[in-house]
Amino acid sequence: HIVSSEKYGIAQVYLDGSEETDGILSKIKGAAAGVTCGGATHLRVVLSGNADETVMPDAESIKRALSDVDGVLSVQIKNSTLPVADAAELRADVSIRGAFYNALYSGLIDDDPAVRERTALALRIGLSAIEGKRIYGGKDSE
Repeated sequence: HIVSSEKYGIAQVYLDGSEETDGILSKIKGAAAGVTCGGATHLRVVLSGNADETVMPDAESIKRALSDVDGVLSVQIKNSTLPVADAAELRADVSIRGAFYNALYSGLIDDDPAVRERTALALRIGLSAIEGKRIYGGKDSE
């Protein structure tokens, strides 16, 4: 019988909306290092909280940053962030961005995590479309 020394780990990373790109990558690397502990690990990174889309690193940037972390064999990224740095500011926004956010707000605070996740994805896609930006979301990035 062959026993594998590889393991699977999940690094939960909460973003508070105030980070810059380098700070986000540093936070992700720190969380990954805590999960791998230097051992051969297939890693899933789950991003949550608020992250301004202008500073949010793309999946490739995250994977490049994690290539420096000892023990990371593969990376899967699940982006469950809300694409806003300041949710209170967006709630008060009188433009279509604010109206869209407010229309989805009840889903963002729902008791059911599946509803919150679906609503966050809809918000990410909708705000990206409103702003004419690249749409990041949908399926997990591998």
